[in-house]
Amino acid sequence: MTNPTYEELAQKVKELQAEVARHEMFEEALGKSEHQLRLLTDNSPAFISYVGIDDLRYKFVNKKFAEAFNTPREKIIGKHIKDIIGDSNFAFAFKHIEQVKSGIEVSYENVFHLAQGKRWIQVNYVPDLDIQGKVVGIVVLSYDITERKQAEENLKESERRYRHLYTNTPVMLHSIDRDKRLVEVSDTWLEKLGYQKEEVIGRKLLDFLTEESARYASEEVLPEFFTKGYCKDINYQFVKKNGEVLDILLSAMTERNEEGEIIRSLAVLLDITEKRQLENQLRQAQKMEAIGTLAGGIAHDFNNLLTVIIGNTGLALDDLPENSQAKTSLDSVLIAADRAKDLVGQILAFGRKAGQAPQPIQPHVIIKEAAKLLRSTIPSSIEIRQKIDPESGTIIADPTQIHQVLMNLSTNAVHAMQEKGVLEIRLKQTKLDSDDLTHRPDMVPGPYVRLSVSDTGTGMDQETVNRIFDPFFTTKGVGEGTGMGLSVVYGIVMTYHGMITVDSKPGKRTTFHVYFPITGAEESQLEEPDKTLPTGNERILLIDDEEVLARMWDRSLKRLGYQVTTKTSSIGALKIFSSQPDEFDLVITDQTMPGITGAELAQELLKIRADIPIILCTGYSSKITSEKASELGIREFMMKPLDRMQLSKAIRVILNERKKDSSRLSA
Repeated sequence: MTNPTYEELAQKVKELQAEVARHEMFEEALGKSEHQLRLLTDNSPAFISYVGIDDLRYKFVNKKFAEAFNTPREKIIGKHIKDIIGDSNFAFAFKHIEQVKSGIEVSYENVFHLAQGKRWIQVNYVPDLDIQGKVVGIVVLSYDITERKQAEENLKESERRYRHLYTNTPVMLHSIDRDKRLVEVSDTWLEKLGYQKEEVIGRKLLDFLTEESARYASEEVLPEFFTKGYCKDINYQFVKKNGEVLDILLSAMTERNEEGEIIRSLAVLLDITEKRQLENQLRQAQKMEAIGTLAGGIAHDFNNLLTVIIGNTGLALDDLPENSQAKTSLDSVLIAADRAKDLVGQILAFGRKAGQAPQPIQPHVIIKEAAKLLRSTIPSSIEIRQKIDPESGTIIADPTQIHQVLMNLSTNAVHAMQEKGVLEIRLKQTKLDSDDLTHRPDMVPGPYVRLSVSDTGTGMDQETVNRIFDPFFTTKGVGEGTGMGLSVVYGIVMTYHGMITVDSKPGKRTTFHVYFPITGAEESQLEEPDKTLPTGNERILLIDDEEVLARMWDRSLKRLGYQVTTKTSSIGALKIFSSQPDEFDLVITDQTMPGITGAELAQELLKIRADIPIILCTGYSSKITSEKASELGIREFMMKPLDRMQLSKAIRVILNERKKDSSRLSA
């Protein structure tokens, strides 16, 4: 082997120097890389570590990892994973490490006990592969996601509370999308309308509205709503599954996405059906009050006229022989006058202004009698079916008015059937509980007599049903009716603390149900009236400012044998009575007179002579009643129009009692 030449040695030295220089540069670059890597990892928000795949010991951890476990890095390096993260976390992590050994990345979330306490950590395992693709280690990238988890939990809790509130709120809620389809409804919404959730989700809101409300919503409300983004206090009528209608007050606002587009809406619905019904009842009561005031205003004058007609007709009949043609005509006049008398009574009963004489009665007797009369007054083409329970109970009422209720309801039913069909009359006892009386808090739950009148006519729409009891409202043509029949019925029923309801729809039968409270009192026994006019010879002071009425009663009483002094002014009557108080056995006075009323006159007369019996008569008065008259010392209070029989009997009863009192005193 030859020795290298100088040149060769020099070249070799240069190569060695170059190699050393390259090595130094590599080490410097490596050092810089390591520094940069440490700077990068130490300032990363992640917990970074490197674990050997075989021994599962830490080869590297960044600053944040060491701080998380409050342990210096040098004390972590070489430690087994279990020693740092704990047994429970290691058991959970080990199954994921086994997956990493196959060369796949794995991610999971778990709670770790760190220096800051319990924290939610997201762990990402990234396999480190050598040149042959073998896993030699695991790069572990972990992130503290506690705040995110808390936000997610808060969101879930918020959604849970929202869902609970939405589902269980006592008001109705629903949401619709841009296509006006229901996407969510509350349980109260479903309960109120009688549906199951699967029956409504996806259907259009308009499907649940009445035809009129659907038109209103489609043409007016919804277009403006989706433009403005809100609406308030919109009145709709919703239709329940069973066909009933609810009055609903709706307010809503839209929900928009990040682009500002409307995606859905949330609506709050209040059921105001009961409120509307109460408002209707109040309006009905106000109408009754108004017509009652009108009725009272005309009743006095009209009853005076009827008294004159009835009284003079009676006097004329007394002067005619039995076979006189004029007598027959005058009998017809009396019948017409009695009908007019009943009409005034109906109007006053309607307005609840008439003084009633209620008594315990068995309504089944009256209903049967009225049905017999009805058969003779309606077309034979109408069949009458009766289901009258004789054990239906006893009520407190005026028999005439119960008769009137059935006649008016039946007449109305006959008209609805156009002279062909079936009229059904039912009477039975039923029980009303608090649920049946939610719209009538003034009525007491308990047993009631229910009178039902049904027809097979064409039925009524809801608008007609809502107005059926209005004064003067009628569906009849001109000359066929006044529109007062059902209003009178309503007034009578309310007088006796009862209730009337209507079941009717277009094309279906109509049924009126009338409820009267049952009483435990026994029925009054009605005696056959005595048609003989009582007579007498006592002295009577008669006062009435209507001259024609005063003359008629003067003649009538004188024909009965009485000595009558007649005055047409209260002042004149008071003057003559003051001058000779012992010359009269009885005073009969009208109530409504100029200057001094009948009640005021009676008080003055009683001051002069306390034992003078007084009969006070009136066609109508809102200020004096039978009870008030009795308190003033007035012996009898009588409503006009009076016939001779009524007045003569009242006179005789009072005078006979006075005679008995005088006999006892003298004895």
